[in-house]
Amino acid sequence: AMMRNCLLRTPALSRCMSVLPKLPHDPSRWPSLLSSHKGTTDLPLRQSQLEARGVKYVLNSFVDMHGIQKAKMVPLDHLVHAARGSELFTGAALDGVPQAVSDDEVCAVGDPATCLEQLPHMPDVAYMPASLWYHGAPFEACSRNIYDRVAARARANGYMFKLGIEAEFFVLRDSASPVEMRRQQPVTSLHDLDKSCYDATRLLDNMPWLSELVDAMQALGWGVYSFDHEDAVGQFEVDFDFCEGGLMADRFVLLRMMACGIARRHGHYATWMPKPMGGRTGSGAHLNVSLHDFDTEINLFRGPTGGGGAREDES
Repeated sequence: AMMRNCLLRTPALSRCMSVLPKLPHDPSRWPSLLSSHKGTTDLPLRQSQLEARGVKYVLNSFVDMHGIQKAKMVPLDHLVHAARGSELFTGAALDGVPQAVSDDEVCAVGDPATCLEQLPHMPDVAYMPASLWYHGAPFEACSRNIYDRVAARARANGYMFKLGIEAEFFVLRDSASPVEMRRQQPVTSLHDLDKSCYDATRLLDNMPWLSELVDAMQALGWGVYSFDHEDAVGQFEVDFDFCEGGLMADRFVLLRMMACGIARRHGHYATWMPKPMGGRTGSGAHLNVSLHDFDTEINLFRGPTGGGGAREDES
């Protein structure tokens, strides 16, 4: 709304432009917003590649303080503008962006150099994570900015943080009936087991939606190497390659979105709640962390013989 007003009133235009960051990047050498990310990307080239693959829109998306994904959609030809922070958000209208009603809007600065991916399950849309900025500077309460402050300190000391996440979640049968929804039924029609962890039959029963999700992750180059039925009925885990911590966080947000969308398409729903039901095992997110030399990316947690664990003189 503010941007529309800016087109009508010159004072509002000046106030609005003060909100936006000054990012005079060369589009062919676009840098990441994350200090931990190396290199640049050729943004016009990426745009033309996405267009050739049928992408029409870009989901410029950030995560609020509660972990909820928020976004504005822009046409693909607006990609560079979105990466410069053209899309404004009224923080006071959200519960997870701490702003007063009288505050100027925050802008979502897209980060195509870190992650700009065509959605395998919705191929006319590309996903681009964004960091919130306010008055030309990173917004302090944005989770990506919080991470970047730590990552910048690590880089200044020659370190890079890498992360792997063992993603656990539930996929359950959807229904228009409130009574059926409260029963929280698994997708499979087989009887519940007291211990269903690693059960092969129930894993195979869920392959129609699960294989689509894994195929989507593989298409994005995430390197899935294992997935299984977990301890609770209707609970699953998918494991994939570790990477730099900020990129892994962006991928995890995208994984949640893809799992929910693919499950809905099959008549189910996915939940990432830690404990969606009292009588069943909850979902964790086991984190496998490592510290690397920033330049060589050698794992500094490796022992002197190449095994796991820090050496005594480094502990």
